[in-house]
Amino acid sequence: MNRRAAKCISGKRKENWFQRSLLIIRLRAKWKVSVFRRAYVRLYAINCRAEELAQVNNIETSQLITLAETLQRWLHITGAIPPVRVFFFGRDTKHEDTPKPIRGFLFSSMGYGAWLCQIGTIVILFHDRVPVRRILLHELTHALLDLLTNGFQYPRAIEEGYARLMEYHIKGNDSDIEREKHLGDYGSGKGGYLTDPEFMSIRELLFFDVVKHWNKGDAPAFYRMVKAAFWLNTYLAKLKHQCGPIVEKMLAELKSRNITTPENVYQWIKQTCAMEEVELERGFYRYCTLGDLSTPAGKQ
Repeated sequence: MNRRAAKCISGKRKENWFQRSLLIIRLRAKWKVSVFRRAYVRLYAINCRAEELAQVNNIETSQLITLAETLQRWLHITGAIPPVRVFFFGRDTKHEDTPKPIRGFLFSSMGYGAWLCQIGTIVILFHDRVPVRRILLHELTHALLDLLTNGFQYPRAIEEGYARLMEYHIKGNDSDIEREKHLGDYGSGKGGYLTDPEFMSIRELLFFDVVKHWNKGDAPAFYRMVKAAFWLNTYLAKLKHQCGPIVEKMLAELKSRNITTPENVYQWIKQTCAMEEVELERGFYRYCTLGDLSTPAGKQ
């Protein structure tokens, strides 16, 4: 989940430093809070069991720096990395005990974490399905894209694709098998991991209406988009031989040209790849569902 949820969906961005400080005081009054510093990230382990505390403590500084430096390079941005605050809530945390500013996101069916721009904080709930390290890398990608670009509005699928990519691009002890499966051209994979019901065209991805699905609580549709958005990045990486390093340059070029609408982003992808819509979409479908890495027809 990224920053454009609830208040952030409409683009409202309100930094309230008093509210942020007060929130920490309220959390400390209710639960045990342990703090870990990792370069530009401050990690708060809240109401965590011993094994959960150990997982937070084991998060490596080098991984967080690699993530930030990669995004800075792809955005053509230099300078200090903005600070980010992260709240990890243990499995024993109850919905009714959680402060209202974060309750709806922490226990949402739409994900296990969120970047809340209005309070400048990532919130993550421990659970058994996805390692918290991957959730952190995912949400930290959203946070840094927001902070480094001063809130530039990329289409949701573009951001989700990069956030998903970074879960596997930044190597960790819990991700070796998943990296080989998911990284596509980044890890010499072959694609072909989506079934027809899971597949979404590039146009469908870019025009995905997150507000509608958020309001409906339509988690399956959201997860379908996130999964397909990841494969869009690996597909574009596969086209590097004909359109250059598009994954590495897309974030910077969209921002520098102020390209934000789904249609204009779609046109930019087509122009950059020098492909018509039918050819581009057919290649994406074959890559996602069949693992076909052959050069698209007409691009020998």
